[in-house]
Amino acid sequence: MSFGMTWSEELVAEWLVLKGYFVLTNVPYATRKRGGAVEADIVGFKVFDDGSAEIVHVEVGSYYEKVEDLVRDVSNKFNKYNAEENLKNYLRYYLGPLAGNARYRKVFVSVAPLSNDARNKLRELNIEVLTLDEIVDEIFEAYEKWVNHLRATGLRKPGTKVVPPQNLRALQMLFYLRERKKL
Repeated sequence: MSFGMTWSEELVAEWLVLKGYFVLTNVPYATRKRGGAVEADIVGFKVFDDGSAEIVHVEVGSYYEKVEDLVRDVSNKFNKYNAEENLKNYLRYYLGPLAGNARYRKVFVSVAPLSNDARNKLRELNIEVLTLDEIVDEIFEAYEKWVNHLRATGLRKPGTKVVPPQNLRALQMLFYLRERKKL
């Protein structure tokens, strides 16, 4: 797994790993007119039991501006450079034709507080909105499902303590803080 550019991106990437996605960070999918790459913060890919697949494009940010500016800036991250088509083309290298038929989800994770007005306007644009606090809550739920899966498949013995994998450093820190009641 590659690493996010910020701790918040890393935590969100690891949340997707815990939910069973293959994850890439800082994925270049377009070039600007004057040069330089346009990158998706996080891209997750998952194949489901029914054979369907999903691409989750996540942008993480902190916006302290007017609602209209926030909505414009976040929307541009998903729409300005034809992200869906370009990311599917990028992922074809790794996944073959399965990438082209995958569902595409746009998710914005706000590190800063977000007004209901901003949430609603982004949702009208088919952009799912989560706060970092909501991600942390989902991490603990996903972790329990992951642990139950490991035990049900015999990959962990019943009654043993299961900790996040060593390569998921942000999750390890989160669980360390929770265990010591620092959260």
